[in-house]
Amino acid sequence: MSAHPNRRLQIVRQHLTPPTTLDASSPITELAASDTWAGQQLQRLAQRVGGADLLESLDAKPHPDEPFDSSGIRAQDRDRVGHVVELIDACCDAHLDTETRTIARRLLARAMAYDPAPLRRCSKDARVAAAVMLAVLDGNDAIGSRRAVRITKASTLRIGDVCAWFRVSSVNELAHGIVRAAAIPRGEDDAYDVWDRRRFRLDDVSLLHSKCRAALIQSRDRLVAAVVQAEHSLARDRPITPLGNGQVKLRGTPAEVVFAEQVQDATGRRQLTLMLCVDGCDDELFFLSIPDARLLQQLIGHALDHAPHLAGS
Repeated sequence: MSAHPNRRLQIVRQHLTPPTTLDASSPITELAASDTWAGQQLQRLAQRVGGADLLESLDAKPHPDEPFDSSGIRAQDRDRVGHVVELIDACCDAHLDTETRTIARRLLARAMAYDPAPLRRCSKDARVAAAVMLAVLDGNDAIGSRRAVRITKASTLRIGDVCAWFRVSSVNELAHGIVRAAAIPRGEDDAYDVWDRRRFRLDDVSLLHSKCRAALIQSRDRLVAAVVQAEHSLARDRPITPLGNGQVKLRGTPAEVVFAEQVQDATGRRQLTLMLCVDGCDDELFFLSIPDARLLQQLIGHALDHAPHLAGS
């Protein structure tokens, strides 16, 4: 189908408009808007911490040691929650660190304040404590492969290890319930990510360990560099570059016309088949509608009849 003249003008303007200048100091929101693989990954990384602005200001300062916040706990749950906190504290003292203890306390307090149903449905405090720890460790990339964040002393941490600390069986379902109860906000574009290894999404800076944030910062910086490099390559390879004073520079590849023939497509409409032999590439075959073919004829005739105002390359 022949493109509308306004559409053709829009395409030309896009080529003549100088590309956005991006560098490592550009805002994350602009870098994440890049139509590249690295830009898409930067968007996913921003979702992990709660937004592009938080990703930009992210630091790896450890969370302080802080007491459990019981202000949002209902009176009938306080004794049980207190015992769960004791179990979590003992686990962190034996296997983890003070910062993980703070994060686990925050997650438990947040979940209980919003929705105490998961704890009330479970009769064993040890299972609740194990579920909280599983969510915290998995949500901080500390469980699984060799690329996992090392929060524990163990070289590799598995789900079974967390359950063994509390002498309980699988607590996956309970851990999911606790994370849902914590009501962690999700971004508008939040979607399933096949590359995300986590079972539990703790997309909140206050629940991310300093070692996890350090890994995210490293990934952020690598992706920023990749976005900048990709954008510079795109700008360098643009086919039309404005030079000012009404002149432009064209970047093209020499080609030779092999043949042009009028044919009919499967619907009976006439088309012009045009084949170009492009240096260093396979032959290129183009199908043009008859109106577009006549327009091409006019444009080529106009170009041949007028002095060039272009700098070719």
